[in-house]
Amino acid sequence: MIDWSSIGGVLLDLDGTLIRGEAALPGAVAFVERLSRAGIPFLYFTNNSTRTPDSVAARLSALGFPAEREAVFTSSMATADWLCENKGPTASIYMIGEAGLRTALLEANLTLIRDSEASADAVVVGLDRNVTYKQFARAMRHLTDGATFVGTNADRALPVSGGFAPGAGSLLALLQSATQRTPVIMGKPNAEFVRKACRKLRIAEAQAFVIGDNPETDLAAGIAAGAKTILVETGVRIDTDLRPDWRVASVAELLN
Repeated sequence: MIDWSSIGGVLLDLDGTLIRGEAALPGAVAFVERLSRAGIPFLYFTNNSTRTPDSVAARLSALGFPAEREAVFTSSMATADWLCENKGPTASIYMIGEAGLRTALLEANLTLIRDSEASADAVVVGLDRNVTYKQFARAMRHLTDGATFVGTNADRALPVSGGFAPGAGSLLALLQSATQRTPVIMGKPNAEFVRKACRKLRIAEAQAFVIGDNPETDLAAGIAAGAKTILVETGVRIDTDLRPDWRVASVAELLN
């Protein structure tokens, strides 16, 4: 039994944990509402780099979740933070990604380049459902010229209505194979993503509960950061030697 009164804050994965496609999973809204009523701080803590915080909050609100921009923390936001800290605020970035990543990089005042002749300090890759061969070729050129290789997350598959679709990790794998370069991953399973989220909530990692469906990302990140972990079985099914503190069929069980 989980003693919710002892929890400092909760980091909530989205796809496969609270939602699937464009629908809330059973019991998910009620669970988040319970956290809100109890005054337990939480963040919507997602590897999905495609959406801005505003669009994530709007999407969740439309599904019935209590959600504001300040309660959202994405891998794109963590990536922008890391680039400013490690490459400098004037770094030039070649990006493969969608609106969420673009917005996070621009809000951090980083420079996005499109001209294939320009030099990039880093190549940053997130999920991009409209990526082209030409973009991969340009990214490969920058990487072979020495640009730092950064990925928002390494999720190979993304839960969607009716099954799964390729995730950002699949795009990273193409460039990794082509260049023999290994990317720095910002999102889960990087423990730093959990640490940054905990700093946002102003709690210690040991006071945090990470709730997610993916052992390779959610569970691994929580364990590496020293947080408590709850694995739900509504999303990605992966055999793993990692052991969560609790395993439940869905977040609905956490209402009991």
